[in-house]
Amino acid sequence: MNMNCGLHDPSSERDACGIGLVARLDGQSEHRTIVDALTILENLEHRGAVSGDGRTGDGAGLLCRIPDTFFHAEFGSALPGSKVSGNDAGSPGSLPYAIGMFFLPRGISDEKTASSLIEYIATREGVQLLGWREVPLVPQVLGDRGAASLPRIRQAAFARPDGLRGDAFERKLFVLRKRLESEARAAGFSIDEFSIPSLSARTIVYKGMFVAAQFASFYPDLGRPEFKSPFAIVHQRYSTNTFPSWPLAQPFRMIAHNGEINTLRKNINAMKARQATLASTLFGPDISKLYPIVDNAGSDSAMFDNVYELLVHAGRSPEHAFMMMVPEAAVGEVSEERRNFYEYHSALMESWDGPAAMVFTDGLSIGVSSDRNGLRPFRYARTNDGRLIGASEAGALQLDQASIFEKGKLGPGKMMLIDLDKGKIRGNDAIKDGVFRAAPYGQWLKDNRLVLDDFPEPADGKSGGIPDGKPAGSDADPEADPKANPKADTARLGIYFGFDEAAARVLKPMLETGKEGIAAMGTRKVPAALAARPDSFFSYFHQLFAQVTNPPMDSVREGSVMSLECYIGRERNLLEASELHCRQLKVSRPLFTNAELARLRASQRTDFRVCTVSTVYSLSAALDATRPAPGSRLKAAIETIRTEVELRVDEGYSLVILSDRGMEPGKSTVPALLALTAANLRLVETGKRHMSGLVVESGETREIHHVAMLIGYGASAVNPWMVFETLPDEKAAMNYLEALEHGLLKTMSKMGICSIPSYRGGALYEAVGLAREVTEAFFPGTDSRAEGVGLEQLEADILARHALAFDNKSDNDLQAATVRKSADELPWPPRLAALLTRASMGNDEDAYHEYAAGMTDPERQALCLRDIFGLRENTPLPLSAVQTAGDIARRFSVAAMSCGALSPEAHETLASGANAAGSWSNSGEGGEDENRSKPYPDGISRASASRQVASGRFGVTARYLASAGELQIKMAQGAKPGEGGQLPGAKVNAYIAKLRHTKPGTPLISPPPHHDIYSIEDLAQLVHDLR
Repeated sequence: MNMNCGLHDPSSERDACGIGLVARLDGQSEHRTIVDALTILENLEHRGAVSGDGRTGDGAGLLCRIPDTFFHAEFGSALPGSKVSGNDAGSPGSLPYAIGMFFLPRGISDEKTASSLIEYIATREGVQLLGWREVPLVPQVLGDRGAASLPRIRQAAFARPDGLRGDAFERKLFVLRKRLESEARAAGFSIDEFSIPSLSARTIVYKGMFVAAQFASFYPDLGRPEFKSPFAIVHQRYSTNTFPSWPLAQPFRMIAHNGEINTLRKNINAMKARQATLASTLFGPDISKLYPIVDNAGSDSAMFDNVYELLVHAGRSPEHAFMMMVPEAAVGEVSEERRNFYEYHSALMESWDGPAAMVFTDGLSIGVSSDRNGLRPFRYARTNDGRLIGASEAGALQLDQASIFEKGKLGPGKMMLIDLDKGKIRGNDAIKDGVFRAAPYGQWLKDNRLVLDDFPEPADGKSGGIPDGKPAGSDADPEADPKANPKADTARLGIYFGFDEAAARVLKPMLETGKEGIAAMGTRKVPAALAARPDSFFSYFHQLFAQVTNPPMDSVREGSVMSLECYIGRERNLLEASELHCRQLKVSRPLFTNAELARLRASQRTDFRVCTVSTVYSLSAALDATRPAPGSRLKAAIETIRTEVELRVDEGYSLVILSDRGMEPGKSTVPALLALTAANLRLVETGKRHMSGLVVESGETREIHHVAMLIGYGASAVNPWMVFETLPDEKAAMNYLEALEHGLLKTMSKMGICSIPSYRGGALYEAVGLAREVTEAFFPGTDSRAEGVGLEQLEADILARHALAFDNKSDNDLQAATVRKSADELPWPPRLAALLTRASMGNDEDAYHEYAAGMTDPERQALCLRDIFGLRENTPLPLSAVQTAGDIARRFSVAAMSCGALSPEAHETLASGANAAGSWSNSGEGGEDENRSKPYPDGISRASASRQVASGRFGVTARYLASAGELQIKMAQGAKPGEGGQLPGAKVNAYIAKLRHTKPGTPLISPPPHHDIYSIEDLAQLVHDLR
């Protein structure tokens, strides 16, 4: 089924859930384990979601060890005998058979095709299928939607091939399952028609699309006394913005996850790129059968499971693999061994960041861990009879308090592991110390890690040479000094690269204070696709942001767990570990000054070679000796860059610099972001992205948004050379770097991401006004819901900027070119704003009509998206067939603006006007004067009907809450998504300070997230408290 509908995209799906665990430390199987786990699941039902029919849930499931006695009874003589007769707790690696759980098509013909495919592929893989079993079901308990999508559920038993035992058998089953999934997709079966919840000789998964209370009734197997296990993991799914389905219910094969993966796009892109380097002596030639490693049809949790099981089956222990994927924050007072381990592995792969509590198992041990911030709870109790009970909340299973000898909860980044073979629980330090000492990570780093000090300064003070003197595909010399050419001086380059008065306003506070400038809410900037004057290519993109269940981070208060540190250079095989894996350049920030990049470029090192590829191209060259078609020169330049970058990577360069230096009359540059994505995609498509780092040396890059976008689309580091070249002194340069660093941290935090490697290449942006031909070719996975500009117009814009800068302008003309005629490009031009003021203040009807005519003038330039909207022609309806004016008015509301951001008079006027019209006004987050609860003499209320509760809690009192007609929990700043609100101290006078319970003159900032809302349970608690 095609799930792409309207603006919905399945790739955006996430969920938040509840998890539970019951385990016997002695490894003995008993049915009570299953019963207790099902009780926990039912008690976590409130953490799941129920559809409109009241009976279809988002999903629930159970993972446990294969009950040997149960399946011998079901399959009979078809199953070979267990090595440990009559004892389900025997070593699961010794079971001579495996059980597969299959969700198959319901149609008789399709189901037969799918079953035949399974039998055929199993035979080809040398695994004998012993028989099928129809899983007993009670579909009557399902809701309408769950029943309508119910798959055919069958189990199959497979014999262990001779010579394969324990982990080797599990590895073969992993290969078989991945090949079955790939062959099924090739045969036209979607994930909803063919999926394999489990295929193992150790564990089995029962799951589906129902609420927890229906689970045990739907699967009678679980109620049978002989269905025993030493442990059981349960999961109740809450799909925060997903469509529930049978395959996406949890647990998955090895994990049960409560949380969200904020870095998913980066993780998917990185694993796709790494496939070309994967090799394993354990898998041998079978490694290719595992591709694609990540199933894009899965949820974020399913994709995590895909990568996690690869790492485990490739030889890493379950705890080691988890520590690689979800590292704790190695900051502050930590041991050298701990710091070395996490630093070494950061050169291998990025973390899977996001709020998470996760249970993981390979069938031999069971682990539980939380993310570095501890944003999802897991509470546990140990009993005197040797059991561990854990869940997302305390009390999920009622226990006799006298039987409990230890209670606790997992802290941020902490882990516990239940070793069923040894019958004991290992704590965080015991687990990790063993992993830290498994290899000499510290020595490997010391011997192989590179830093900038390892690269001497150029002897001639220049930025160094490049291979063969200059890059292929361009006759421009990126080492040329633009100041040496009078036609290519700094002023002209500044105009070409977009350094106008608007850019100066952005840069000024960064250079003077080391921080971003503080400005009013919102933006009056015209979308790039509609701007009369060519805008920067960066302006076609807007960053995404997280909220509620995957909340933004607070880069100030939670900055201790965030980092810009990263490794740059060639990556090696993820499935191995060696000292060469960290032969990369370690930098404290993904930013280079001109001097730092000069060091790299001039390096003569043979173990870390650096080259430059120019993004400059000639405007005079014709194609086929005729006038070039629109966009053809830009397209040809892009292809040249792609080819040149791939060639340099093939030659073994560890770092490729994409540079737009060398710009001069008669030449132009491919926009830095476009050049980067083109090169990046070519390397990914050819399986070479891991072989080299990409650094962007860009004259057009200056703002935090520009730098963040380049990194977000795959740049290893960025050098905004034009800014550094024009800075007045070293102090300004340091301030500029500090502002960029703070800005990058804040940008990452808006998506809840803690580390730059997990942000890099994640493409967490959407396009506005770019044609689909551009996004599909160069920005796959980036949405462009409002299309527009293609390569032809982009090339025309480049030519226009070139003409503005280089067409023989006088000094006065150059000065004029840096001034934006912004008054003509405002959605509300000053001339029309003045008319509206005259109309409202002077009750001037003529002024109003003139204002209205100006705003609706069809000749007026389109300045925002709504200017290009049109109404469809349709047959008018009589008024009696539509809502009344009063009903319509109640659907309108005055946008939230606080008293302080607005003057008290304006704030009260908006509230009373909305009340008089029968609509709503919103107080904003600054509280409200209690005296406004008294109405005007004519009975109209002066109070805001809707009251806001924001992260700063400014002005929130019991009276404020009790007198509200409606309460609104503000999850994000509307004009600045992912950020909090800010009221400058100059606006905090005595009156505003009284409302907000602070001192006059104090700057007031509300944090990006609510520090008491990091999950659905936190949100539910706040709603309860407010009520």
